[in-house]
Amino acid sequence: METTVLKDDLMTPEVIADPHSYYRQLRETERVHWNEKWKGWVLTGYKECVDVLRDPDHFSSDRMGYLANELSPKEQEEIAPIFKVLKYWMVFRDPPSHTVLRMLLNKLFTPVAIERYRPMVRKIVQKTLDRVIDKGEMEVVRDFAYDIPMAVILELIGAPDLDREKIKEWSEAIGVFFFIKADEPKRREIACEGITALVNYIE
Repeated sequence: METTVLKDDLMTPEVIADPHSYYRQLRETERVHWNEKWKGWVLTGYKECVDVLRDPDHFSSDRMGYLANELSPKEQEEIAPIFKVLKYWMVFRDPPSHTVLRMLLNKLFTPVAIERYRPMVRKIVQKTLDRVIDKGEMEVVRDFAYDIPMAVILELIGAPDLDREKIKEWSEAIGVFFFIKADEPKRREIACEGITALVNYIE
C-alpha cells in the first residue's frame, strides 16, 4: 500500500481544506509525531493524550517557565508583558495551583449553574440570528461561531458592552505567539502589543 508522506506544515491549503484526512493518517501511522517545522510534538492518539494530560511531573503546562529558561534576562525584559500576564493563566499552570483555580471555576459550570445561563444564552443567540437575517447572509465562523461565545463570556464577567472587535483583534495578536504564525519573526512583539492593549483597555 502506498503511503503519503505527511508534511509538517499544518497551515497548507491542503491541510486546511481537509484536516480530518491529515490527522487520521497521522493517527494511523505516528500517534506521537515530532513536527520539525513547528518544533513541537503532535499527539493524535487518545491514550497518548490522556497519559500526557495526567502526568504533569513529566509534561508540564508551565510554558512561561519553559520559555524563561530559553531566553536571556535581556530577552525576557523585552517581552515582559507576556510573562506578567500569561503566567497567571490557568492553562499554563500545573497542579496544585491549577487544581485550586479549576475547583473555583467548576462551581460556575455545574449542570444547575449552566441551566441558569440558558435564558441569557438563548437571548444572545436570537439577537445574533436576527442581525444576520436582516443582512440576508451569514459567514458562520465570523458571525456566529465567534460572536456567540464572546458575547456569552462578556456577559458572564459582567462586561457585555466591551468592544468585541477590539478584543478579537488583540486576542488574535496574542495567539500569534503560540502557534498559528510560529514562523512569524516578530511574533513576540506582536503578542506583547496585543496583551498590553487588552490589559490597558480592561483596566
